[in-house]
Amino acid sequence: MDKVICRLTEEEKDEIEAIFERKVALENLTKLPDVVNNPALYEKLIADYGKTTIRFQKWWQTATEKYQLQGKEVRVDFENAQLLEV
Repeated sequence: MDKVICRLTEEEKDEIEAIFERKVALENLTKLPDVVNNPALYEKLIADYGKTTIRFQKWWQTATEKYQLQGKEVRVDFENAQLLEV
């Protein structure tokens, strides 16, 4: 069973949830033939994915420092706005 590390603020939860959903959506778009076969669209998608990944990493960097998560395997429980140690 996962151990609750902390409760996220509503703002933190909303931010990581939006970034996570965007990241997953962009990953799924890269699998569509219409996107892959359109170089301009694919390039735009990859650029957006790069920016989203950086935002994702920065969020985790901030959370790691704030909640002292170094060395822990952690996941977000979006439903309960918590960080859980796996």
